[in-house]
Amino acid sequence: MLATLYSANHTINNYTIIERWCHPVSSYPLSLSALIPNFRPEAALLLACIRPDQNEETRAEIQHLASGASSPIDWYYLLHTAEKHRVIPSLYRNLSSAQIATIPTEIYQDFRRRFFKNAQRNLRLTQELLHLLDFFEAQTISAIPYKGMILAASAYGKISLRQVWDIDFLVHEKDVVKSRTALIADGFRVTESFDREQSFFHDEREVEVDLHWGVTPFYFPVNLSFDRLWNNRQKISLNATSIKSFSNEDLLLILCIQIAKDCWERRQHIENLAKVCDIASLIYTAKDLNWDKVLSQANELNIHRIVLFGLCLAHSLLEADLPEQIIFQIQDTPTLTALSKQVCRHLFGEYDEDFSDPRTRYSDIRARTRQLIFYFRLRERRAERFQHVYQIIKTIPEILSS
Repeated sequence: MLATLYSANHTINNYTIIERWCHPVSSYPLSLSALIPNFRPEAALLLACIRPDQNEETRAEIQHLASGASSPIDWYYLLHTAEKHRVIPSLYRNLSSAQIATIPTEIYQDFRRRFFKNAQRNLRLTQELLHLLDFFEAQTISAIPYKGMILAASAYGKISLRQVWDIDFLVHEKDVVKSRTALIADGFRVTESFDREQSFFHDEREVEVDLHWGVTPFYFPVNLSFDRLWNNRQKISLNATSIKSFSNEDLLLILCIQIAKDCWERRQHIENLAKVCDIASLIYTAKDLNWDKVLSQANELNIHRIVLFGLCLAHSLLEADLPEQIIFQIQDTPTLTALSKQVCRHLFGEYDEDFSDPRTRYSDIRARTRQLIFYFRLRERRAERFQHVYQIIKTIPEILSS
């Protein structure tokens, strides 16, 4: 497990001589110490606790690390880091299951308080989400709920195991005005507007809703058809209520797209480990995941490298179980190793992960250049690269006139 991953010579499979010749072994899989500079014991414990596959070996590893036998644990640092990465629920559950006697009482109580506060908030958000689904249906608006509570139920198995802050819906572009009008009529007010996204807040019910009419903004172009996503929906159970959201295959694509976009926007750093945990948890839970369909759709959408990037992070950090063919493809793409190291280098540091909106701060030439290089390395085709540059340039007059 983590102890094994410390070794840079660790390999995932025992390949034959012919397989090794056909698929030369690169520096992947990366050791955690190679991926994360100044790798601390608290980081090792955190990653072990949020790993979806909590088998006997992982539980033994958690007990060993938490005991401080190898190196003392700074529990306050662990609490702060878990909150920063939005993984308090998984950390608390698995520390509790391991019955760690060395956790200071005040820290354990703090974990417990945050866990139950999140569970109560998620229950309230679930009720609100179900209300809004009925509300949209009554308005004949086709809305797909995703992220947040949907991920908690489908990928984690329990609504209490993911930290959630708001409710997200994807609607068809033709229904944007109708959806906005309906939300305002229901008591919501607009708080922020972005490309293909608008945020609303209900002051009385204290609920935030993000309305999307595209999975990505214009400046991070991925042509995911709403109609196809709608037709591919599958049933999930949310608080004993059957609803429909993205198919597992579409959801995996979207999660990989999201983490790539967020890394690109946030100065090429992972915003939080919860995004990686989402991918790893979905892979662990969706035993019938159609990997051929995932790869076929990734190729069709020209996001093959973006998808491999997300899978590489989930495998390297949380030991997500990937098919051998995907392991080979990651090994054969050295760029993925370099990008993974780039986005993980401040994962457990105090680096200011400031949101870097691509529509603003054009004077920051160095930041813009780094973003451009990062994006180009994520995309294989020139068409997507040129479209990205075009969309960024197109927004300059709007920014200068505002």
